[in-house]
Amino acid sequence: DHTAIIISDNFPSVRYIYQNHAGLPTARNRGVAESDGDFLAFLDSDDLWLPGKIEAQMLILLSEPKISLVFCDYEPFGLKSETTAGFDRGPILKNLPTKEIKKNSKIIVARDILTPLLKDQFCQIPSCWLVKREDFDKINGFDITLKMCAEDWLFAVQLANIGLFAFDT
Repeated sequence: DHTAIIISDNFPSVRYIYQNHAGLPTARNRGVAESDGDFLAFLDSDDLWLPGKIEAQMLILLSEPKISLVFCDYEPFGLKSETTAGFDRGPILKNLPTKEIKKNSKIIVARDILTPLLKDQFCQIPSCWLVKREDFDKINGFDITLKMCAEDWLFAVQLANIGLFAFDT
């Protein structure tokens, strides 16, 4: 892998951070530790963001101080294009009572969001999220003992304990 050379030759303003493989939660926590922003967005190497994703999510996040996480829908592509798309993977979560914030943006107003998260065992994927750093810090980030799976789901459950969720359709 020549990532370091490709980055330095083509993207001099990008800071490349290398660490030995220790799992997704460790990598995400390291990325957050190396950053200094008030908001966090995760982009995995096999995902793409549409233009305007962050801007739309920031408008939602800033509209209500109690929101901890904003997520959006997604469409599988490439080798994963045959898998079930975004909101269809979380049928209980997507059908919770909501309040429209603005066109195509809703805040989940259900009193209980934990039970749906437990039943669906799914809250989108981290590449769909925008999270407040202060809330990330409150729950101490991703659980590094879950190296192979469920670290994102546990993270979402922990965030649901301290704040509201909203989404952009």
